[in-house]
Amino acid sequence: MKKVFLFTVALALAFSACQKYDVSEPVSADKMAKATVSGVVYANTDLTNTDKEFAPAGTKLKFTASYSDLGITTNTGTFAAETTVQANGTYSISLPAKASDITYTISCEDFVADEVNRYKTVKKIFTATSDQSVKQGFNYVKNIDYAAGTEILSTVYNWTEKGKFETKLEYVRDASTGTKIEVPTGTKVIVTIAKAALGTENDKVFEVSVETGGKITIEHLCPPLTANPNYINITLSTGVLLPVKIFGEDSYKVFSIQSNATHQLQAGYTNNTVKSILLSY
Repeated sequence: MKKVFLFTVALALAFSACQKYDVSEPVSADKMAKATVSGVVYANTDLTNTDKEFAPAGTKLKFTASYSDLGITTNTGTFAAETTVQANGTYSISLPAKASDITYTISCEDFVADEVNRYKTVKKIFTATSDQSVKQGFNYVKNIDYAAGTEILSTVYNWTEKGKFETKLEYVRDASTGTKIEVPTGTKVIVTIAKAALGTENDKVFEVSVETGGKITIEHLCPPLTANPNYINITLSTGVLLPVKIFGEDSYKVFSIQSNATHQLQAGYTNNTVKSILLSY
């Protein structure tokens, strides 16, 4: 009886070893059929012409889809594949696909570039997003357009013509007479142009020196007369120790420009309407 039982078990094992089991391997992205997506990535950085420029070479494009959309149950979350833009703006990528549509989200790497228009060059952040549905065995053409977004305040203006401001600095040396005399030659005057006028991160500040006869001349590049606004404003300041006579006694006082008035510069013009500026202490 024992021998019969052992024979039966051996026969069963031999029979089972000969059977073909239909066991499916888990689906993985690398073993799936593929679809190809390719195209050109544009970024319109020069607004002075109608042609589109390409996104910078090396810009990364990431294609993502959920594992559940791919039909993969062994992974959770999101599948991602990445490619880069070539020197001529082109890209190409092979993606896992199946017989039914899979929609990939295309996340495009932001980049900073100069946007040129008629009047100035502005640094901006360029961004893009897109998507593409694919099926296995198909080749798709997907062009992507970047759009200019946030401006970075480090603007360089394409201004070519200067405007000029001329005036004379004076002060009263003897209060008893009220006679005005010119500020000494070589006195430093600080000129400030507001950052809003220049599109820069900070105000522009520079110095000019008083010329013979108390004269100062300030020149700076200005927007073209067709721009809006077509001028820039400047403000002046100084602090200079000058000799004075107070109640008949000789002394020294620090004189400065008290007014916060602005003065306009326009391309091709000389503004000399302010004949003199009186310093006071």
